[in-house]
Amino acid sequence: MFNAQINWIDVGAIKASSHLFDIPAASAPDMTKLLALATSLHSYSRAGVATYALLQWTEGAMTTPLGAAVGSNCDKAQINYKWIAGGDQRFGTFWIPNPDPTIFELVTGVGYRLTAAAKALLEASLSTASGLTISIVEGKPEYRESDAGIGGKNESCLQFIDEAGNYSYMSFPLAASSALLIGLGDAFNTDSITQSILDRSFFLAKTEANPAIAAAAGAWDCVETRAYAKMQYISGGKKHFQTIMIPAPIATNCEQNTGQRGWNLTKVVGDGIALALTSFYGSGNRSLTFVGSRVDVKQLGNQ
Repeated sequence: MFNAQINWIDVGAIKASSHLFDIPAASAPDMTKLLALATSLHSYSRAGVATYALLQWTEGAMTTPLGAAVGSNCDKAQINYKWIAGGDQRFGTFWIPNPDPTIFELVTGVGYRLTAAAKALLEASLSTASGLTISIVEGKPEYRESDAGIGGKNESCLQFIDEAGNYSYMSFPLAASSALLIGLGDAFNTDSITQSILDRSFFLAKTEANPAIAAAAGAWDCVETRAYAKMQYISGGKKHFQTIMIPAPIATNCEQNTGQRGWNLTKVVGDGIALALTSFYGSGNRSLTFVGSRVDVKQLGNQ
């Protein structure tokens, strides 16, 4: 599975991103095609393109997941860890959904913390998965009301399913490969780290480039003004919709809605965006038609 993003920047160094999700593998997306799309979409914007990136997800399966889960993903183990990169000490945190209570012990005057044995097991499996020397600074139980927990499929992660069937994801962006991330999940199962069913991994490989496509001199505008172009396409005999965001739209590409309530993109511009997207996907994979748009303003603070 592929995703892509185009990151924009305006005259005030405020940034915004356009996203493409679930790109068909048959589209064979690559950085050359993505640059062509970014260049085309840039012709409709008064912002600059800072970077563009292609994100490829690889799904893996654990070898020995639990047959049945016990407990809730609302329960978490907060793990604070550190490692050395480029001579500098770095710190990170992740949350293990529904940890096995046996990995904790009561420390007088402090509360429940990871046992020495569990700490050693986690450090070994995390170090193997990352190719780094991971040291755990602290591990403690925590409760979070949301079953979704912290972390999600926006970076390399493991999937947990609790006894109620709720899904939660533990992010670990330091995983060096899909195979090593699978190995981390298998280690969690073998070492009885969680009481949830840990059966899937999602490894993210991100390729990013800086095209430095700037707006024309004197033409910069803010990315807080943005146009949303809605497209439709047919897949599997069913109608689907997707939306692409264009920040800082050029004023002459917009027109007032009927009744003078708000603004939208002209059909000519919308059709041009649909054509650019269809070219990126390949017409045989996804042929898009422009069906509507809106222009609005989103307040963004300094970044």
